[in-house]
Amino acid sequence: MRSRKTGLRRLRPYVALIAVTALIVAAGVVVVVIAPRLGTSEPTVTGQLVVGAVVAHPPATFWAVGTHAVKIQNRTLSAQVNQTPITYFRWGGGGDNANQSTGVSYSPNGTPSGGNGIDGAFVKFCEWRECHSILSVPGEIADPGAAAVTVAYVENTLGYHPDYWSIGNEPQMWTHYGIAWTDWRWTDASTPSPQEYAVTVQRDIAAMRSVDPMIRVIGIQSEVGGEAGGPWLAPLVSLDGANLSAVAYHSYPGSLAPPGGSVANFLATAASHGFPSDYRTTEAEVAAACPRCHIPVFVDEYNGAIEGPYSPYVQSYPDVPLVAAAVAGGLKVNASQFSFFDLQATTGLPSFGLLGSDGTPRPTFELYSYLFRNLSMAQIDNTTILGGPSYAVAVVGSNATTVSLLVSNANTVDGLRLELNGSGFPLTESATAWSWGPSEPAPVVATFAAGAMPNSWFVPAEGVLLVDVPA
Repeated sequence: MRSRKTGLRRLRPYVALIAVTALIVAAGVVVVVIAPRLGTSEPTVTGQLVVGAVVAHPPATFWAVGTHAVKIQNRTLSAQVNQTPITYFRWGGGGDNANQSTGVSYSPNGTPSGGNGIDGAFVKFCEWRECHSILSVPGEIADPGAAAVTVAYVENTLGYHPDYWSIGNEPQMWTHYGIAWTDWRWTDASTPSPQEYAVTVQRDIAAMRSVDPMIRVIGIQSEVGGEAGGPWLAPLVSLDGANLSAVAYHSYPGSLAPPGGSVANFLATAASHGFPSDYRTTEAEVAAACPRCHIPVFVDEYNGAIEGPYSPYVQSYPDVPLVAAAVAGGLKVNASQFSFFDLQATTGLPSFGLLGSDGTPRPTFELYSYLFRNLSMAQIDNTTILGGPSYAVAVVGSNATTVSLLVSNANTVDGLRLELNGSGFPLTESATAWSWGPSEPAPVVATFAAGAMPNSWFVPAEGVLLVDVPA
């Protein structure tokens, strides 16, 4: 995760709007219509859903989250996570400043403090959930012995075997490269070249596999992906590709947007910056560097923005359509992993988290627990919206029992009237729908008897919709 600067909180200019929900009950059929918000004359643009051929089969690694949670050994937290589809947990974020075996962390001036090691709390949390995990060895100090000790401590002392190990976090941002923790100073300016980092990974993997030859290693947690990531991926994969099980990069698209601070600028990033638009570029770069390696690309940190003018939106409703749009796009490009940053807000990272520091769900958690939890995605169809407002996206997925339609309208002005007739999406079966707009405190759930599902849906500006029908 990139260095973050605390920004001034800017409150979203909400207008006092009331959503109208009309319930029509007849012959056992419940029809829910989300009307345009009162007090507005929200323009509506009609779009036609088109469902094409199968384009992706997302792997089991797709749903992930970072875990800086302050109360990780907490059954309430575990129960909350069980309401989501998340199965992979990335501990910490890098651990470059931490001796995991002793639980001692070091400040940028080499001062030691306690409490940042991988410990029994995270292991217990994963045991409760039978979760999958990504743990890290320290990379910035460029010490293969420390990497080996970390693996030995976790696997032999704690008796825990993560699914993946990674080597440090965002080497582009390091300033103490090759310097022992106790010798770190604020004035250090030692950053590795991409080639030096590749050699560090090579040496660390050899040391780590002397402890456990079966480990899987994520070769980099890059600050950014694709061509924007500079020359980091190609040298790494060219040297180490045969020993890598994945590479990862991080995406905070709002941080690349115009700094105006408006909701419109923030949401426009869903289509114009970062993931998923840079995913294929990153895949191509990795494949070109080692054509026979077939290395998966993970997005191991995603959030609307780092701290700054868009920070309030990350904590509130505007993050919902942006994340929904990112997931829809990520599924269609067959992303190997989409990891939301973070599970729970903590000291130093107050703006990030599906949950607040006290465990209170933020709006994006409701997106995960209501919509994403019910999204079928064993296979993904090539889905488009012809016409419709800017930044409106859709994806159709299915499994053995259910076909799902997920729609995100990240436009701040225009509502979407989505026509399903002739789309290829089933219209004659029973259905359950979850619809949400910025005026509703939580998603509205509706059920429809066979033959009663609408063939036209209104998705308000900044709205999201999920429709499930039997396969």
